[in-house]
Amino acid sequence: MSRLKNSKFTAFFASQYFLLLLLASAFFTYFALNRGGVNIFIEIGGLFLVLYFFLGVYPLKEISLALWIAAAICLYLILTSLMIAPQHPHLRWMKNLMRMLVVVFMIHCLAQKKIENWVFTALAALLALVVCWQFIAHNLLNMPYGTFSNKHYLATFAVLAFPALIYFVLTAPGWYRLFFLAICLIDAHLFLQIGSRTAYAGILFGGAFAICFLIKGRSRWIGLFLLGIASVIIYLTNYSYVVTRIKRLILNFTADERFDLWSKAWLKLQDNSLIDWIFGHGMGWFSITYTGRRRSELIFPHGHFLEIIYQNGLVGLIMIYGGLICLIVSAIIAMKRAHDRKVRFLLISLTVALFTWIIHSGLAFPIYSKNSLYPLAFILGPLLVLVGKENRRDSST
Repeated sequence: MSRLKNSKFTAFFASQYFLLLLLASAFFTYFALNRGGVNIFIEIGGLFLVLYFFLGVYPLKEISLALWIAAAICLYLILTSLMIAPQHPHLRWMKNLMRMLVVVFMIHCLAQKKIENWVFTALAALLALVVCWQFIAHNLLNMPYGTFSNKHYLATFAVLAFPALIYFVLTAPGWYRLFFLAICLIDAHLFLQIGSRTAYAGILFGGAFAICFLIKGRSRWIGLFLLGIASVIIYLTNYSYVVTRIKRLILNFTADERFDLWSKAWLKLQDNSLIDWIFGHGMGWFSITYTGRRRSELIFPHGHFLEIIYQNGLVGLIMIYGGLICLIVSAIIAMKRAHDRKVRFLLISLTVALFTWIIHSGLAFPIYSKNSLYPLAFILGPLLVLVGKENRRDSST
C-alpha cells in the first residue's frame, strides 16, 4: 500500500503541467504585467526541479552537456565575483543569473516529458495575448511604454516576439495563419512605434543574418522580396517616423551618447591591473559619468563587451561570447540536419531572436539585469533543447 501511495505521489508531482503552469505564469507576469511575481514563479520552479531530482523524475543523465556548460559558466561568474569582491557582492544580479539558469533547466525538464499538441497551441495563444495586451496598453490606455517604465523594456518583448510570430505564420494550419499574421503586424507596428533604435538594429541585423545564412533557395528570395516591400512602404510613408529616426542616427552617428560612454569606459579599463584584465572586478556596477546634454552617473556603459571585460575579465568575455557563438554555430548545423520543417523553422526563429538579443540587449541593458537575462532564458531554453535533440537524432542514425 505504501509503495502504491509513493507511486501516486510521484506521478502527481511529476506532472509536466506544474512546470508548464509555472513557466507560463513567469512569462505572463514579466512580459505582460511587469511585476516582481516573476521571481516567485521561477523560484518555485527551481524547488520543483530539486524535487524531481530526488524523486528520480529528472535524473542527471538526462541533462545535456550544453546545459552543464551553461551552468558551469554561470557558476564560474558568480564564484569568481564573490572571490574577487567579497566586500561588495551584487547579490541581486547573481540571483538574476541563477533564475535565468532555472528557467533554462525548467524548459529542458519539460521537454523530456510528453507534451500534448494543445499545449503548443496554448503557448502560441499566450504569446498573442501578451502582444495584444501591450498593444492595448500602449495605444488605448495612453501608457507610452505599455506596462513597462522604459521604451527599451517594451521594445525587448516586441522585437523578440516577432521571429516567433513569423514561425507561427509559416507553420500554423489553415486560417490560424491569418490570425498570427494579424498578430505579427500588430507586433511590428508596436516595436516600430516605440522608437527604440537598438531594437531596430537588432531585428534588422537578425533578419539579414537569417536571409543571408539560414534560409536557402526560394524562401530566401521570398524573404528578400517581402523585406524590400516592407522597407519601401516604411520609407515612402515614414511610418511611425522610423525613417526620420534612422536618418537622425546616421547624421549624428559619432555624436551618439554611446560613443562617449564607450570611450570613457575604455579609459577606465586602462587602469586595470593584469589580474583585473584576466578576472575582472567582480559582478557589479561599471559606473560611467555621462557629460552630454546633462551630467549623470550611469551604472553601465551601454555595451556588454566592455561591461563584461570590466566585471569578469577576458576569461569571462571568452566564456560568455564563446558560448553564444558555439550555440549559434550548433543551431545552424542542427538546421541543416533537421528533416522536420517545423523544427527547422523554429531553430531559425530562435537563432534570429538570439542574434537580435545580442545586439539590442547588448546596447540597452546591463548584462546581468533581469531585463537582459529573463528574455535570454526564454530563448536559450528551447534553443538548447532543439539543438540537443537534433544532435542525438543524428548520432543515433
